[in-house]
Amino acid sequence: MERAGVESPIKALAEYVARFADVTAWDVGPWPSLQEEAERRDRIKAVSADMVVLADVSRARPVRYSEFLELLGKLHALGSVPTNDQVMAVADAFHRAENAS
Repeated sequence: MERAGVESPIKALAEYVARFADVTAWDVGPWPSLQEEAERRDRIKAVSADMVVLADVSRARPVRYSEFLELLGKLHALGSVPTNDQVMAVADAFHRAENAS
């Protein structure tokens, strides 16, 4: 199934996540050390890079929404929460691509 149109919103979300990788939610435990903050930031940026790869791959092969959701789940687990508008833009792009086929 062709996934034309998903590349741009995925990249936009990934770029936002990378830009704000220092801004995360810590929901349990004591305040993180500087090392813990740096490690979390690096992991968030790595997931963001994986999203860019997924977006690039969408030009060559159909990508599944579940592939995006897996990466989004990793971000959430790290305390990185993209905006609802960004996540909905990706979901809408997948929906449009699915309905176009």
